Amino acid sequence: RLMTFGNYTHFQEILLMTVTVIGVVVSIWYARYLYIKNTKLPEKYSKQFKGLYKLLFNKYFVDEAYDKAVITPIVKGSEMFLWGIADSKIIDGLVNGVASLIGVVSKFIRKIQNGVTQSYALVMMLGIVLALFWLILSL
Repeated sequence: RLMTFGNYTHFQEILLMTVTVIGVVVSIWYARYLYIKNTKLPEKYSKQFKGLYKLLFNKYFVDEAYDKAVITPIVKGSEMFLWGIADSKIIDGLVNGVASLIGVVSKFIRKIQNGVTQSYALVMMLGIVLALFWLILSL
């Protein structure tokens, strides 16, 4: 019968923890022996178990698979849609459209502004007279 979570005895839990701690201590001791005491042994193992070494060294090629399955499609999709359409067409089109609109409006405003102070004063006086006339008529 399969045991479910919570059905282990106290002895079984202590036994599993003890086995785990012993495994960790032995692994640390062996790694210290390989990489500090006998440094030629790891190189010998890497040549003797070349396929396994390559698999473990490259972390089961999970990063490469993730790159091909997730990262590459996201980058290509971003280049096609976000840069190709959203940025170059929509955003650049909006910015260039606003600039063109300002250029068209400024052509008309440029004709009004001629640099002669007397004409500015005349336009201001006409505006004041029109505003007063409007106020008087609205009473």
